[in-house]
Amino acid sequence: AGPAGAGDAGGQGGGPRAPGRNPGMRPAPVPGGPGGRAAVVSGAVVSGAVADALRRWEATVRPHYPDLDPRLLRPGFWFPLPRGRYKFDRDTFGDPRRWTPAGPRPRRHQGNDILAARGTPVRAVGAGRVLARGWSPYGGWFILVELAGTGHAAYYSHLDRYAPGTGVGRPVQPGQVLGFVGNTGYGPPGTRGKFWPHLHFELRRLERGTGQGDRPGTPPAEAGVKDRGAARGPGRPVNPYPYLRYWEAWAAAEEGEGVAAAEGGRTAATGKGEAGAGKAGKGKTRGKTRDRQARGSSP
Repeated sequence: AGPAGAGDAGGQGGGPRAPGRNPGMRPAPVPGGPGGRAAVVSGAVVSGAVADALRRWEATVRPHYPDLDPRLLRPGFWFPLPRGRYKFDRDTFGDPRRWTPAGPRPRRHQGNDILAARGTPVRAVGAGRVLARGWSPYGGWFILVELAGTGHAAYYSHLDRYAPGTGVGRPVQPGQVLGFVGNTGYGPPGTRGKFWPHLHFELRRLERGTGQGDRPGTPPAEAGVKDRGAARGPGRPVNPYPYLRYWEAWAAAEEGEGVAAAEGGRTAATGKGEAGAGKAGKGKTRGKTRDRQARGSSP
């Protein structure tokens, strides 16, 4: 059950980790491509603008987060909120929190908070299937989606309401709207308004051999949790910040190219229209000149 749309988190955590070796795939440059050199990323050729955005991510974000999973750094992932409609200042994974249903207790934030206006569409970051959705006393209305072929699940919470077609077991496509940003949670079902509207986003590594990941339909322990530290299942929270920044960089570059292409198309169309109008005008002028000359009048 739920609205016709979420969780805050706690547990193990920490902020950015110390620099270390960065395994995984790096963009390999190839000739050509707009906006600089194109590149091959995970076997896909990307434009120069995207390659440049990913190089900036490599230089500014990745050094602080070693041992990232390359399965989450492949083409095809989306940032969960539309560009220009959110505020995402810093990594809040591992930050201290105190609210629990049993009263104030120290705990750790298990995800990242992204501020946005109530009603902003929340999009699937990747393809997969809905594992669970419902109410969490911490996160309000939430939805948990297994990300196909990654060994991870994405958890979206504090939702205002769900989008149609997001029931448990339903397939999900990248960019599909799952629900809408809200400020539900920190209380019994229906509680809202205890904090500013935002999306709480988590990534969870699904553990094989426990029924989590082997059986995608396994419901989370969320609904029965009384102590936040006792369980959050399925899966173990991992810091989503570097992945969110990667998907954000990719999306910003791609959308920027799309805008530029659209503006270029409009400019070209306008230029052709003006040129056509100019030619038509010249034709009319020449026609009037001929008529006047035929009648013996000056142009």
